[in-house]
Amino acid sequence: MIVWYVVSLLIGFGLGLRLMQRGVLKETSPVLGETPAQAARRRAEARLFSPVAAAVLAAFGLTGGVLLRLVGWSERGSVVAALLAAGSSAVLATVVRSWALDPSAPADPEEDPRFSVQGLPALVTRAIAAARAGEITWRVDGRTEVTEARALDGAALGEGTEVVIDRLEDGVAWVETWHQVEARL
Repeated sequence: MIVWYVVSLLIGFGLGLRLMQRGVLKETSPVLGETPAQAARRRAEARLFSPVAAAVLAAFGLTGGVLLRLVGWSERGSVVAALLAAGSSAVLATVVRSWALDPSAPADPEEDPRFSVQGLPALVTRAIAAARAGEITWRVDGRTEVTEARALDGAALGEGTEVVIDRLEDGVAWVETWHQVEARL
């Protein structure tokens, strides 16, 4: 039985190491007739399968091997404990998936449309107050864009202030002053 534990542990650690080196992001081919919600769910499940498999295999192998070899449990007891550890890993991963992974999020965080213009400079063209949005003007791909804007820190920004866009959410740009960004650089 110890051979199964060692093999399981090595495969789990190997898969985990591969995931750390290559990441869990991968392109998946679209399925004919699939709705956008189904495609998002399939992408989220594809991102989750490999990490879950690595955790389950490693938990099974580590728990069973330690209990059998080092603690001196019986074969039956170590198998039961190893299966409980593997099952707990699978349950935990399912909870994390339902809680932490947004199925509508893109597979690659760099493709998140909220951050597509992050870091672009802009100019406040209508003052931003703490309680209401103002307006900024910025250029992207050779065209001028005008967008409602709010300050990240909630501060008021006067007209003519140079700002940097952090993200776009629901048609509102969240910005901070160029001086704040420059101070961090």
